[in-house]
Amino acid sequence: MAVDAGYNVLFQVGATPASVAGQTEGTLTRDHAAIEKTVKSDYPNKTYAAGWTGWQMTCNAVADVADTNGLVAMESALNVPELVNVKFNATGADWTGQGFVTAFAYNASQDGMLTANVTVQGSAALTKA
Repeated sequence: MAVDAGYNVLFQVGATPASVAGQTEGTLTRDHAAIEKTVKSDYPNKTYAAGWTGWQMTCNAVADVADTNGLVAMESALNVPELVNVKFNATGADWTGQGFVTAFAYNASQDGMLTANVTVQGSAALTKA
């Protein structure tokens, strides 16, 4: 069984994907909604049909405010707003898509590094290669 160490999985952004400098964590979440279609004759069990699918990527990083290809580009995309190209890169599999930056936060604790958290909400299909 081939496995990847978490530090090898990179969150990338841009037309020519560049890894976000200082990344400490990345998450890819995919979801599939269920539409309830229960009728009385189904009692006592509920029944469902397949609904919409969606996805979201998040990235946590030590903030490098000079990283114009990564965090700075995503912060700019939040202000515009505009679609960004994102890639969740692991050995043997890449998930790519386009989405909108829906959240961007800087965190500055008294006893830690300046960090940033970014959320990209997928728009349209996510592709796995």
